[in-house]
Amino acid sequence: MKLLSIRLRPFGATRDRQVVFGDGITVLFGPNEAGKSTLREALRHAVLTSTKLTPAVLRKSVGRWYPAPGGDHASVTLRFEAEGQTWVLEKTWGAGSRSSLAANGGPALQDADGVQQRLAELFHWNRATWEKVLFTGQAELASTTSSLEANADGIDDVRAFLSGPSALPDDIASDKIREALDEQINKHFQRWDMLAYQPEKARGINNPWKVPRTNVCTI
Repeated sequence: MKLLSIRLRPFGATRDRQVVFGDGITVLFGPNEAGKSTLREALRHAVLTSTKLTPAVLRKSVGRWYPAPGGDHASVTLRFEAEGQTWVLEKTWGAGSRSSLAANGGPALQDADGVQQRLAELFHWNRATWEKVLFTGQAELASTTSSLEANADGIDDVRAFLSGPSALPDDIASDKIREALDEQINKHFQRWDMLAYQPEKARGINNPWKVPRTNVCTI
């Protein structure tokens, strides 16, 4: 997947702005209040946040990005490449809420749930990875880096794993490790509502499942 451009129209204090991403790493540099965090949040919500939200969830998530004063919606258009095609994703939250996803100018998928499902397939995401790694903020990045440095002696070197199974101690097959991890990830998220970003049926700490789940990973 490769990001091509994003347009905010409007989003937060940005009335209409387009940013084109070049090849390689794109660096956003500027003083405070230049709109760097706004752009990051627009990208995060474009990828992860459905336009089909309850009023309470909408106010808490995207509602804060309505233009002030008196704005009633936020809108983002994202162009990206995936699976050998160029895709255009359009989302509007609030008044006139809608989702649209189309490839190479073809017919658009406009069901909000369907758009999120297709994005998950195209981006191959686990939401936690996108939230905590790809969209992490400056403060979180500094904290993560400090944590890695503090525990450097206890962190395994992954170069042997990347070199293939023959380089691993005890000749552990990497595909076996991957299968075991995939199995545990699927078990962990099988009762997780990816669209609502919460356990299905509104379960949680205050409303747990009657029979607790126990997962055992064996390799």
